[in-house]
Amino acid sequence: MNSQHPMSKFFTGNKETLQENVKKRGIDLRARLIEFYETYYSSNQMNLAIVAPQSLDELKSIATELFSSIPNRNRSKPEDAWVGVIPPYKEGSSQIPAARHVLEIVPVQELRQVTLTWPLVYNPIEEERTTNLLVKPDYYVSH
Repeated sequence: MNSQHPMSKFFTGNKETLQENVKKRGIDLRARLIEFYETYYSSNQMNLAIVAPQSLDELKSIATELFSSIPNRNRSKPEDAWVGVIPPYKEGSSQIPAARHVLEIVPVQELRQVTLTWPLVYNPIEEERTTNLLVKPDYYVSH
């Protein structure tokens, strides 16, 4: 993974990574969270889905009451700053996912689900991107 690519930064945390390591590195986590909030927390970045038995008018009223206070800072998507600019893998790198890793994880609850995520290298040629959409390479990942 290219250390300059956002996918190499932060995904999850625990007490060690969010408390102990942060203190050791002298990072003000609260200040970083506020900075993140002010940079990215904007209603134009969000979607809301509501499923409830109430009528559409009632749901609109409830949603407006509960969520209209979220500020719209008209932020662009965070990835807009790096898509096509910073490749997820270094050119000619052995870091491309062919390197095999086995992770054994003990779940914290009974859940029969697995989520796989990996970055794809941005292709600046629109015709090739469209072809990939039509071929649907994501269909190859199934069970």
